[in-house]
Amino acid sequence: MKKPLGERRFAMEGLLLVATLFWGMSNLWCKDITQTGVETNAFVAIRYGLAVLLLLPICWKDLRCLTGRDVVHCLILGVLYYSTQLTQVIGLRYTTPANCSFITSAYVVLMPITSAIVMREKPQKKVLMSILLCVAGLYALNFTPGEGLQINVGNAIILFCALLWAIQITYLSYAGRTTKTTVLTILPFFFAAVLAAIAALLRGGFSMEGVDQKTLYTTVILLAIFPTVASGLAQTYAQKVIEPTRAAIIYTMESVFACLLSILLGYEPLTGHLLVGGGLIVTAILLTELPIGTKKRRNL
Repeated sequence: MKKPLGERRFAMEGLLLVATLFWGMSNLWCKDITQTGVETNAFVAIRYGLAVLLLLPICWKDLRCLTGRDVVHCLILGVLYYSTQLTQVIGLRYTTPANCSFITSAYVVLMPITSAIVMREKPQKKVLMSILLCVAGLYALNFTPGEGLQINVGNAIILFCALLWAIQITYLSYAGRTTKTTVLTILPFFFAAVLAAIAALLRGGFSMEGVDQKTLYTTVILLAIFPTVASGLAQTYAQKVIEPTRAAIIYTMESVFACLLSILLGYEPLTGHLLVGGGLIVTAILLTELPIGTKKRRNL
């Protein structure tokens, strides 16, 4: 007997919340990766390669019916996955996990703009206010008392990463119109792993000399199992019941979880500019996603 829709929705919201916890934790794990001495491309290749192996038993059946259009969509997404992971890890070398998560989450504010470009969807007026709040939040995160605005190179790289995420998620919605979810889950990871492996080989990045291999492999396994595979499947499954607006609001908890965990586990101290900047960015995200001033929510 099926559970009532209300009970199923409550359970699925809990599932999404757990997924955001893992995504928040991934910022800390990626920060750990930067301390191991591994070449970034090698890490990306290992992470996504392992994710493909874990997903293969689930997705194999649908991979046998690929079309040329499916391959093109997944190749484009693979390039975007590779680029976002690469810029995230490079940015984390120069900034904190909480900053990384807050700035990355700004992709939600940028998505109406990328949707307007990719999918020809006109952004709502409230998007301008969200962007202004987001810019104010970025200013607060980069502001140093007594020194004024000091643009942190890591924050700048992570902001570019957020833009890439906005493009990737927008294109994922576009590709999802014609390509199966399972294919869009595994094949972009495969292409991202191949691109990273080629880049790593060209740079001699697979050499493990001087690399903290125990931390590297432990962290890569955690990243592949939890934020990549488990959270990805949870998101796909739960969003069949949870409407996009509600899901997006739950996703704002990712940056909150990352901030709390980063402080509690000693990755960074609690500061005023972190609270103000993070709060402004979360407010901008909520303003973007809540159906304010509109009768019907636009489904991205």
